[in-house]
Amino acid sequence: MYDPKRKSHIHSGEILSNDEKKQMADALEKDYASLRDVMEDVNEIRDKKGKKGVSLWSIANASNKMVHTQVTTEHVSQGSDDPHDNWCKARFNLNKQLLIQCGKLDPTVTLDPVLPKKDGETIEKVSTAPNDANYDDGPKDLNGNLIEPCFDKAQLTPIPEYSTVMWDETHRKVQHGCTKKKTFKFKRRLDNDELCEEEEEGEIDGQAPRMKHIKFPGEVRLLLGLAVVKLLDGTVVGRRMKALDYTGKTVCSEKDMKTYEREEMHRVKHLKEGRGGWILNNRPGGAFWESERITDEVAKFLHETKGFSMNKLQTIHSLSSNANQGSPLQHLVVDFRQAANPGTSIMMLLASRPPESVANT
Repeated sequence: MYDPKRKSHIHSGEILSNDEKKQMADALEKDYASLRDVMEDVNEIRDKKGKKGVSLWSIANASNKMVHTQVTTEHVSQGSDDPHDNWCKARFNLNKQLLIQCGKLDPTVTLDPVLPKKDGETIEKVSTAPNDANYDDGPKDLNGNLIEPCFDKAQLTPIPEYSTVMWDETHRKVQHGCTKKKTFKFKRRLDNDELCEEEEEGEIDGQAPRMKHIKFPGEVRLLLGLAVVKLLDGTVVGRRMKALDYTGKTVCSEKDMKTYEREEMHRVKHLKEGRGGWILNNRPGGAFWESERITDEVAKFLHETKGFSMNKLQTIHSLSSNANQGSPLQHLVVDFRQAANPGTSIMMLLASRPPESVANT
């Protein structure tokens, strides 16, 4: 509650030297450090000099008194049409390698296009093949330069022209309550005369289009694939693959995927009894075997140490009076937590079963 009689707290603070202010400015500009990090660095230097440490308020006050110059952030696009840009070079090399693998380009016959200089002059592309003694006898282009190993057709895996799927991702914002996708309204010239300056507007039939805008619209993420397929009669047609929907999922690298698998296997193996459905029990209800009978000594031990009631123990003992001979089969109860890879083991078991039994599992 605000008290008008209460005196405001005055921060005396320590005055920073010019060197300390310069260090603070360098840290905020280059390292993008926070004020608390700057305070710790300044106090560490002041402690070595035998000075008293400064508070966070002193650092903030010194920062506010400095003259701030706002620098506009330059937005750089991912792609570029500049032939000297690294992205453009990588894109060119990727397409070149793909054409070689598909058999559409022979680097020993076709030279790379001339790389223009920024000042308008032209220079020919210099080969970047390594000076390796084992590669001196490799293929060469028309100019006598060694072809890089990444463009050597003998070292690349050939890609068949047909039945090779090319995938590309697409993201689309979710639209809510869209009644019509597009509605056009044209102007028509009277009497269809191009020289006539009078125009009339067309009319839109029905209700105007509406679309609901929400605060956080979702996004649909799909992987779409296309392939050129050659049929048995020699006809070449295009085929669309089934769309891969990874909406709400994260596409990670193979290294991260292995890390996630190890963490998940560790979690599953340390689950408590009956958690997560990792124990498959196919025992018939109420079935007992002779090896599972409860003797009087065992019942007394369970009653005294584990807290089982005698009525429950007597009920189990009466049910086991008609026990089956021998011991229960091991495959009736499968604990997937004990497997090296619980996920793989349970998927292999389900794949070996008919669809009717898998649906009832």
